[in-house]
Amino acid sequence: PAAGKWTQPRLSPISGEEALDTLARETFDAVILDIILPGMSGLEVLQKLRSDPRHSQMPIIMLTCKGSETEKKWVIECELKRT
Repeated sequence: PAAGKWTQPRLSPISGEEALDTLARETFDAVILDIILPGMSGLEVLQKLRSDPRHSQMPIIMLTCKGSETEKKWVIECELKRT
């Protein structure tokens, strides 16, 4: 798509493992990731993505319905480690 244009999401994985499998096969400009996922949590997925050079700089938006201080700190720490 042209710069500045939004496109419809192509996939909507339902678990952390499925998200990682999808990202291994497909190319995305950004990821919206829920913290609460079945199996592997969104926090674990974030950590794996940030440790992978292919995805280390990909924009990731983290979502949660809880938003505990512990989760917020963990996400911030994970993001600081990649810079």
